[in-house]
Amino acid sequence: MLTLPSDRPLIVARRGARAQAPENTLPAFELAIAQGADAIEMDVQFTSDGELILMQGVEVDEISDGVGRIRSHTLEEIKELDVGSWFAPEFAGTRVPTLNEALDALTGRAKLVLELKTFTRKSEGMEDLVWEQIERRGLVDEVTVTSFNLFALRRLKKMAPGLRTGLMQGVGLAPWFSGGMARAWSRADDWHPEFEFVTAAMLQKVQQPLWLWPVNTTAELNKSISWNPAALITDDPAWLRAELSGRG
Repeated sequence: MLTLPSDRPLIVARRGARAQAPENTLPAFELAIAQGADAIEMDVQFTSDGELILMQGVEVDEISDGVGRIRSHTLEEIKELDVGSWFAPEFAGTRVPTLNEALDALTGRAKLVLELKTFTRKSEGMEDLVWEQIERRGLVDEVTVTSFNLFALRRLKKMAPGLRTGLMQGVGLAPWFSGGMARAWSRADDWHPEFEFVTAAMLQKVQQPLWLWPVNTTAELNKSISWNPAALITDDPAWLRAELSGRG
């Protein structure tokens, strides 16, 4: 199982160094490593033909030159998208990586946080395919898997009890997904709440290590540190590392 630092929070780059590069891309991951991130978080989704790619959201429109739902595109169609030009001209032509490509590029260089973008109670098979990749590559001590989907996490924990997992919770979720019952039922090792979702009452009840997201300002960092987090998930790992180093 992935081990957490005992002397400071783990610095996690949210979708890579997305403050300076297009999210969920190899350039963003490479920059995050260069900036001193301990771990890189990425969003795992299916294409229409069942391939695992790294993209956030539901539509391709906002971050590419394409149109329509991510899951309505084949891998070949996804690979034709330019997901860099929207961010800055120097990233023009950047392509969507597959999970396999990202693991090839990053294994042994940083810890990995894989968020499963699966939305159904019944299994779509995503957790099986992700665990297959982790097990085959011998990454059980280098990876944690997270999701808002407590059903997927529960299934994953049953098949891989030694794999670290984290339940994500945030503002606007239905009560079943945002309550304390979900945290227990998911069998997750860690709690990954959105910063604005956390209350003092929750902190008194939750026993799991705390992974906060996103932490991008000094005010957010000050409050986060007072909560004794195990990990801080940020869009700007260079800023966060400098801030934590300056605090001793």
